[in-house]
Amino acid sequence: MNWYRISYSRLALLLLPPMLRNPVLAAFLNGALKPVSLLYISFLGFRGDIAYNLGHNGQVCYLQAVLNDAFDYSLRRIRITDAPENEWGRFLWLESEDRPIMLGIFILNREAFIGADGIDFAVILPASLNLTGDEYNRLNSLLRYYKMAGKRYVIIIKNEE
Repeated sequence: MNWYRISYSRLALLLLPPMLRNPVLAAFLNGALKPVSLLYISFLGFRGDIAYNLGHNGQVCYLQAVLNDAFDYSLRRIRITDAPENEWGRFLWLESEDRPIMLGIFILNREAFIGADGIDFAVILPASLNLTGDEYNRLNSLLRYYKMAGKRYVIIIKNEE
């Protein structure tokens, strides 16, 4: 749909009477309409962002696409899987239990383990992604924006094999 496609410089020249059309007046009108054109460009960007947000939801395929678009656009290695109950049973032990510390899987989101029955899904990131603190916060905000209410998740960083 071309409802939102407007050329303000062309519109100004078309609305100008033919006897007044000259290069000096056209340049003046383009200069006067420059703020309107900049607002129009920012409106088109905002409209594109809203259309992208409305085109994606909390389904696994869409959520995985949003995360890959944001953080791993070319290789698309971010995966979302169901969290098996037995694998996520217990990660923290008392010092008196003398259990070995689990290595190879790093858990970044501890909210799922504080008084929770379990987690609903796991977001698996490759270790080579190297997220900074701001990127990790953006990842969490994207997950909270798109996931269904009441679903709990955990972010896991795994080495590629």
